[in-house]
Amino acid sequence: MEALAAIGATKTTPLNFAGVYRFQSYREAKPGSLHGLLIEQPDPLSLFDINRCLHTHERWHGHSQVNLKAASVQQRTGVFECHADALYYARNFDHAINSPVNHDLLDLTKLSALFAQRLPLLQSIFSTDAFDWVLDIIGEIHRTIVNEYMCREGGHCLAYPVNEKYDSNFCRFGGRLRWPLIYMEEYRADANSWAIAARLLKTCAAAAVVLSMLTHRLGLAAENLRSSRPGAGDIPLFHFFFAAQTVGVPIDRCRYAGENLIEVIGAITSGMNALLKPCLPGRDLQV
Repeated sequence: MEALAAIGATKTTPLNFAGVYRFQSYREAKPGSLHGLLIEQPDPLSLFDINRCLHTHERWHGHSQVNLKAASVQQRTGVFECHADALYYARNFDHAINSPVNHDLLDLTKLSALFAQRLPLLQSIFSTDAFDWVLDIIGEIHRTIVNEYMCREGGHCLAYPVNEKYDSNFCRFGGRLRWPLIYMEEYRADANSWAIAARLLKTCAAAAVVLSMLTHRLGLAAENLRSSRPGAGDIPLFHFFFAAQTVGVPIDRCRYAGENLIEVIGAITSGMNALLKPCLPGRDLQV
């Protein structure tokens, strides 16, 4: 129950799902189960905080909302055990033996284990000083993970929201899934999430969200590269490209600590609209 104590959960309900689930990009659902506790009132950001922020955001079009809850999963079997993805979408759960899943679920215990597993890879990417600085700002990993994913799901809801893209087959062309469009959507959500974090969190917590997201992307890319597997390894390239186009350098530990990091992130997100061109009539990829 380390995750529950770390995020100060004041209310939980049992999570006992057994049925089938289809992971993103897979055609077939497979059986599996999740057992643990669903966190109803976390001390970090909740879906209610994010949705209140969306309702007053200038780039929210009045439809898409966040439906995410964090879970302390103590046991997982089947499809949930053999996939590294730790974000489970409500629409992909089916044939529940007991109660249906009505919310997207964030598997905190799996995510924290993946973070620890990727630390040696991250250590090989950063200098020693930068690595220590990043971990110091990220702080308590369970709390930061909840904030990070809540903000990112909020980022998917702005402008042309991901659920509308999903329903309209935006990421498919000629009957095939086009991964560059998926990578771009993930980057778009990342950049949106930084602005949401800056609005809702104190500076140190917002900086933790930014660095947790970047280390997550870099760690996954390095893991994919080491194992020669396809994955989301192209997403960090977007971060570095757009950062170079707007502020020159994405993160420099000496210059961009604390408040300055959030200032730089603001420059990156505000500069995005000038760089992204319209992709459909009446639509754009604005952050």
